Amino acid sequence: MPRLLLHDTLPTANLVEPLRQQWVDHQIDLEFRQGLRAGEIESDVFALLPAPEFTLLTSSHRLVPDIAVVDTQQSAIAMRTPVRPDVIESTDVVLYECSATAELLARALIWPFFGITCQEWRTSPDGEAPSDADRSEHAAVADALRRSAAESHNRRRQLRLLLDERYGVERERLVTYLTGQRYLLDESDREALVALYVRGAGGSSYLPLTRPPFAGQSEPE
Repeated sequence: MPRLLLHDTLPTANLVEPLRQQWVDHQIDLEFRQGLRAGEIESDVFALLPAPEFTLLTSSHRLVPDIAVVDTQQSAIAMRTPVRPDVIESTDVVLYECSATAELLARALIWPFFGITCQEWRTSPDGEAPSDADRSEHAAVADALRRSAAESHNRRRQLRLLLDERYGVERERLVTYLTGQRYLLDESDREALVALYVRGAGGSSYLPLTRPPFAGQSEPE
């Protein structure tokens, strides 16, 4: 039986929650993890995880472009400033309880987009990608996640009640955010992913991959 670790957050809720609620039949060993990191993922395990974490798994795993969470209208990532960003010249930046994706996005945009010089990157004091080894298990995991996404639409009202209780997001914003997602990486998404790696990995613990290895893709010579 394949084992699947799931990054359990609001952005992944349309894929994760139907599996948690057992709305989808499957033969997969599931584990739900908040803040899933590359170090938790063994070589024979499938995972739905933040994209930057994959940069630390390229020796054992491959990205599966037909299973992903892509935000097309709004994002669950937010930046908070005490004043308008355009009046801030330099400051420390605190990465507070943020995912790896949020960290790389902040590193990629804080100077080029906002024009803010970061004096120091700080964290709080407290602190997708199966291999090609077994294609039948790969297919089973991908199928379960696709059916989960479909079931999240079929039970969207029930799902929104669950998420409102768990995350406390205003209903209209939640609906707009979740309905603006899609679940595969097209060519433009792949280019955006590479840009995130290249522009955001500097100074972080992640790698600036220029040619991420995708499942089913030949290794570069």
